[in-house]
Amino acid sequence: MIKLLKKMNLAIAIVLSAATTTVAQTVVRVPSNCTVVVTDITAGGILGPGGRVTSGGVVTMPDGVNPNGGTFTFGTSQTTVGAISWSLSGDLSNTPAQGTYQPSGVTATISGTFNAQTQPPTGSSATIISYNKLYRQTEGASPSQAFWARSKGRVTVSYKTSIPLCSGILIDGALSFDVFKTYTATPITNVPKIVGPACVQVGQPCTFSVDQIASDNANDQIGFDKYYWTGLPVVEANSIYYSADNSSITFIPSTNAAFTLKCCYGQANPWNGGTAPTQAVTGTTCVTFPVLIAPSEPTIGSPAQLLSTAFPRCLPTGTGLNPFTISYNPCSNCTWTMPNTGWTIASQTQTSVTINTNGFNNPGTLILTVTNGSCTSLTRTYQINRSFAAPSVAIAPVIANNTCLAINSSNNLFAISSSASANPTTWTITPTLPLAPQNPNSTVAVNVPLTASAGLYTLTARSTACPAGTITSQFRVRPNVPTITGSNCVVKGALTAQTYTCVATPGVTNYTWVFPAGWNAANLTTNTNTITVTPSSTTAVLNGTVTVTANGTVSCNNSANFTITYASQAPTGVQANCFSVGIAGQGSVTFTNPLPGNYTATMISTGGGTNVIQGNVTPSGNTLTFNTSALTAGTYNITITHNSGCGTPATSTTQVTVNANSIIQLNPGSTQDQYVALTGIPFPQYEWQTCTSVGVCSPIGTNSFTLTLNGTPPPPAGNQVCVTVYSLGSICKTRICSNQGTFSRPLNTNESVESLEGVSIFPNPNSGNFNIKIADFKKEATATLYDFNGKKIQDFNLTKGVNNIENESLAKGTYILFISVDDKTDAKQIIIK
Repeated sequence: MIKLLKKMNLAIAIVLSAATTTVAQTVVRVPSNCTVVVTDITAGGILGPGGRVTSGGVVTMPDGVNPNGGTFTFGTSQTTVGAISWSLSGDLSNTPAQGTYQPSGVTATISGTFNAQTQPPTGSSATIISYNKLYRQTEGASPSQAFWARSKGRVTVSYKTSIPLCSGILIDGALSFDVFKTYTATPITNVPKIVGPACVQVGQPCTFSVDQIASDNANDQIGFDKYYWTGLPVVEANSIYYSADNSSITFIPSTNAAFTLKCCYGQANPWNGGTAPTQAVTGTTCVTFPVLIAPSEPTIGSPAQLLSTAFPRCLPTGTGLNPFTISYNPCSNCTWTMPNTGWTIASQTQTSVTINTNGFNNPGTLILTVTNGSCTSLTRTYQINRSFAAPSVAIAPVIANNTCLAINSSNNLFAISSSASANPTTWTITPTLPLAPQNPNSTVAVNVPLTASAGLYTLTARSTACPAGTITSQFRVRPNVPTITGSNCVVKGALTAQTYTCVATPGVTNYTWVFPAGWNAANLTTNTNTITVTPSSTTAVLNGTVTVTANGTVSCNNSANFTITYASQAPTGVQANCFSVGIAGQGSVTFTNPLPGNYTATMISTGGGTNVIQGNVTPSGNTLTFNTSALTAGTYNITITHNSGCGTPATSTTQVTVNANSIIQLNPGSTQDQYVALTGIPFPQYEWQTCTSVGVCSPIGTNSFTLTLNGTPPPPAGNQVCVTVYSLGSICKTRICSNQGTFSRPLNTNESVESLEGVSIFPNPNSGNFNIKIADFKKEATATLYDFNGKKIQDFNLTKGVNNIENESLAKGTYILFISVDDKTDAKQIIIK
């Protein structure tokens, strides 16, 4: 708008000049203590005290606590119509208002111009003085100079003029000029100082600032005064930066020379017409600040790099790199120290330092101190980390040889060598398993879940700070304990294939099976977890242990056992051995396919009665031995139960005949009784006794088949004469007793041997081939051949009619043939020639 008005005035003036040759001029005359340094926006030069300024000009005004300035007068060659108004911006006022002011935090009371009227009244002249709108504690100033707010100002005059020769035409006019403050030398010692570091480092940014005493009225939007910096050192290219009003400067020194910074406040002190912040200034309000160059880090190479940029961050473990050397450009005031235990300085010069790690593989810290005698010493700390290298550093299980881990195990600890245990460590494992680093993390716990696969794993460790350089260690995961399923209750003698399976475990290479002796493929390795085997014979050991081994890698295996038990089985082929008759004794039976374990037995007469077996039954091989009470010759049912097998206990009942092995015959006599024991057993032994009815016996006579009792009177009433007959070495005996008292008749107690009708043996004697003729039977007929010592030779199943027996391999001698027909038994003597 102002430019538009100027153009309009100029046009009108040109028009008028054609008629009157008079040029219109609008100016403001300034007071004597103010100076016009630029008359208008196009003209230059100083007009001197009392000069005039037009629109766009620049005026300087002394600043201070007491008012400065004076009367400004408006003038124009045109006719002014209406009121002339003045408008002040920035730190300007029209009237003084003396008073005192004490801001918060300041002890001194300041006298000055406070709360003045800021805008003049209308008129052709106005009083304009220096006036500080912003009161504050100035940085670095004493309390008496605490209120420096020396911003520039701006004066605007508005008016209306008439155009000559153009009656009734009015033109709006305006004139505006800036007022800059000049600062006297009197308070120079209290001008706010430069703020910044007393020591700077080469190559490092540094910032210096002054208080913004010429930039306090930003809200008036009339621009700022200027700050001028000189005395800068040689700086790195393109490293100088200024704040918006140049009150702060940042740069990067590039030389070691000390320097003195200078900052001058305000472009009107004095006016020099320049704009560059570093332009030479002769102003009176300037401050200086001496700056020293602090010690700097040594450099390496050419072009030079700071030592920290080329310092070895990672040093491999091992003694092969011991010692190591760090070289740098000459540094006469460098001193190295090492706080870590174990490292020592082997040598140090102005261009290098040699460190001896002495075989320690942990990280180290080197401290460099650089001094120059003026600024604080420069201290740099360099961390040297270690990258792992074998064999100087290795991974090993914390528990020695714990390299075969079980599935579902945890806290399997592995650690790197103790010489490197202070290195922060990063752990990985292939294939993946859960890892739990410990404290310190140079130790790690490997956890093996149930879902893990058996096999080979690789554990890798590296220094967390050094990506290069790793060490590895391998371990294996043991297969899980197999669980075997299959039949554990097997019938002896049944050659039936059996299938056994164990739960498959991931990572198992194969399975090794071991079966008891007598099985087909008693030891076999399979690639699957299932095997089918068959007992190879009826004598195969069935009650034993099946073992399966899940084979991992390099003997990292796991095994399980499975117990096979016989099914309870009733004894068959029961054969009675010998039984004592008439006296408590020991008896036994034999049977085929004996099963191990516990047996119970009863022996009860076929005619009824109680069990004659006393106490426990003792199995040994295929023989059951037990004690009996005093038996009588006759037929008994022996019931045997196998209790130790799997399944329901099995019972068999066999009928046996108990025979006496002697006959007692009593010969009559008037003065003596003669007893004769007749027996067919070999090498008989005789024990003669007299026994009471309650079984108390007293020995009489000698080992002879006859006994003669002499004398009168006869034996005491109620006593019996008894003889116990047995074969030499036999435990089975027959005790035969006469009736009570003395009798003159023979007594036959061999009642268990019955004469069988319709049975004959021929020829006899023979060569081992003979015939047994059976006329008839209802249930069964059998025969058993014994030698004279009671050893069973052979069993025969007989049929009706003539049964031809062929056994020419028998030795010559006397044999006994027991024939049983429908539960009746007879003994026949056979002679082999």
